[in-house]
Amino acid sequence: MTLIRFFPAELLAVILAAPALDASDVATASHVSRWWRDAAVGASELWLNVRIKDRATNHADVVLEHFRRSQQRPICLEIQFTSKTPPFTPSQLRAFLEVTVKPNLGRCRSLTMRATPPSWDAFSATCGEEPYPLLRTLEVTTVHIVTKLTLQSEEPRFALPQNHPLEQLSLHAMSVGDVQLPCMHMLRVGGQLRGLVGADGQINRRLLDGPRRLEICSLAIPPMHFQTQDEDDTEVSSVEHLKLSWMYASINGHGGQNDCAPFFDALQTPLIRTLQLESFHGRVWEDFLFSLNVPTPKYPLLTTLQLTTFDFQQLSYEGIGFFFCCFPGLEAIVFVRCPLSTWESAVHVLMLHPALCPSLSAVEVNGVLLNREEPLPFATVILLAEDASTRRR
Repeated sequence: MTLIRFFPAELLAVILAAPALDASDVATASHVSRWWRDAAVGASELWLNVRIKDRATNHADVVLEHFRRSQQRPICLEIQFTSKTPPFTPSQLRAFLEVTVKPNLGRCRSLTMRATPPSWDAFSATCGEEPYPLLRTLEVTTVHIVTKLTLQSEEPRFALPQNHPLEQLSLHAMSVGDVQLPCMHMLRVGGQLRGLVGADGQINRRLLDGPRRLEICSLAIPPMHFQTQDEDDTEVSSVEHLKLSWMYASINGHGGQNDCAPFFDALQTPLIRTLQLESFHGRVWEDFLFSLNVPTPKYPLLTTLQLTTFDFQQLSYEGIGFFFCCFPGLEAIVFVRCPLSTWESAVHVLMLHPALCPSLSAVEVNGVLLNREEPLPFATVILLAEDASTRRR
């Protein structure tokens, strides 16, 4: 331990700030010796990531010390109150939040919080009116909701002031209400629809007014009937990158075909340039195709299409041709972990009928790129793709 005393404290702090170390590792290092402790405690950059879990509520002094060591600099805060049997009562949690978290929310630039509904209630009661002036990234999740996925289900709400400068927002079984976020460039929604759809069954157009990227995942689509916008309604979503993954029809109220189609109609925006589709349940996939069956293309500016774990097994060659002709401006198609039958039939149709996507210049299958300017024999493409898939295994 004698030699370490010749090590500059600044350099020791840089080593302790390595990405592989988290706050608990730094806390352990601060107990090695007085020299290590002085180096660790004096470097505020080592304490800017604050993680609070259920059992931390019994150690408010430790949490306060972590906040103090960050020396009033902007912090990244992660809170996890996910235990089914938490070691605190609601009143104890509110008292803990009042003393530790609430005074430091004003310098929070990133907040990630996963909590049960009772814990969200305590957080809202204690910190619900905070303005969050430095907050730029927000990821909030409700866990252990034992209820059916319906639009009427109650979801916790995270209160944000109107025109807040938030840049990235992720909601899972959460809502932020009818708020406009003009600086937001990425929105991710999952779980139930409250984060994206209001109680009137209408898409929250204010929420979609800013983000360039929209991701919707693990979503059960209940039967909805969105009102069609008037022809003179010039309100257009700014979304340019749309990702839809793990979509399935809700078990409530689906009695006929195409009752998921209004959901896709409501997401329509002519500005989308990149579309990612992943793992649609059979019914949802059929309804998505139905929503494309319109006189004019819904995605006129779309240039890149990515299909992940998709299956064209129930589509004929004519159906596949119809699917691709809905994207006339397509320049690149990417197949990721799709069955052999899917990308084999798709590539076959596209090579036989180049007029379907006249601007198409590249097709990527399992990491193998096929350029239309230098076409490879179809059998060769299949072998290359299979070989790449085998190597990954």
